[in-house]
Amino acid sequence: MPREKKKKSRSPLSWTNRVSYLPQDLLGKLESCHKEHSPGRWQTFVIPQTLLINPAYSRHTSPLLRLPLELSFLILGHLDPISAVCLATSCKYMLHAALSTGEPLMIPSARHHRGVTPRHCEALYRLMRLMWPVVKRTRAPAKRDRTVMLCSTCWRYRPRLDDEYWSQTRQKLLEEVGVSCRHVERISDLWRSGSITEWPGCFYDSCSRV
Repeated sequence: MPREKKKKSRSPLSWTNRVSYLPQDLLGKLESCHKEHSPGRWQTFVIPQTLLINPAYSRHTSPLLRLPLELSFLILGHLDPISAVCLATSCKYMLHAALSTGEPLMIPSARHHRGVTPRHCEALYRLMRLMWPVVKRTRAPAKRDRTVMLCSTCWRYRPRLDDEYWSQTRQKLLEEVGVSCRHVERISDLWRSGSITEWPGCFYDSCSRV
């Protein structure tokens, strides 16, 4: 009988790959974001505790990981915030080294950027698109979840194709906003089709402030 192929186990840190390998031009934009929006719109990088259990130091063969821990501290201390996060999330060894320095890893906060448009912070917009939720498939690579969209005002991934959700959302908007049902449906359809990047609730909230 033919041998069954063993499935490759995914590394617990695989979710950080999209952080560790950022495009060079995006790194430059994130540095600009840090200069303009830090510390008010940045926050500490929260690391799941499951990633901090049983670090597999012995598996790594990179010369960088053979350096004394003190030298790793010095390297991390000389990096800018974004580079420090990228290096820290490259493997568990560097993650533990970064945490051992006592200095928090800082990243731009989507929640604290609410109200800042993509035009004024392209770095966060591109980073959020890079972190777009994916749908896992059994026999194919994961693909981008098309049932959600990123709102350019509140920086949240909002449902796009959930009919039950939109039925409730339309009713809520009609009660709160005080516009015609036809207008709410029009704006909702534009959002669901991808013609506008502002979630209807944020759209009407922005209009009320003008």
